[in-house]
Amino acid sequence: WKDKFVAWAFKDDADSTLRGSVNKISFGFWESYHDMDVVWNYDSAGNLYRRDNGGSPHTDLNDKSTLTAKVIVVQLVKELGPLDEHKHLLYEVVGTGKGYVFQDGTATEISWTKKDRESRTVFTDKKGKKLAFNRGKIMIEILPVDNTVTY
Repeated sequence: WKDKFVAWAFKDDADSTLRGSVNKISFGFWESYHDMDVVWNYDSAGNLYRRDNGGSPHTDLNDKSTLTAKVIVVQLVKELGPLDEHKHLLYEVVGTGKGYVFQDGTATEISWTKKDRESRTVFTDKKGKKLAFNRGKIMIEILPVDNTVTY
């Protein structure tokens, strides 16, 4: 697998004087399930985002710390289903689509491409340039294509 592995590009965090002011990212998954609504709050001092889920901090089950990430990718995809009596859903992550990347307190509208099941998802800006991510935890949020992301 190493022969075909394509790494993402990484960069240093933006200088604190150059960081943006996008302090809150919010979205829901389904209209009737607000317990799943997500808010990412930007911590400019740490240059990271803290996740709330259903109105409360989303915490790690083992150490009770709030989930954090340096980069939030919101990938908008086609949702299919429910597929069975258990209401399982399928998300089409192979193909192309739109989305957003949040890092350094900024928001970037993106496009994504994934050629096949085993290939790396490539994220590009409006000009088609591959994105470079801050080093650290990256959270990829998969949302149905018609969902609204507010920031």
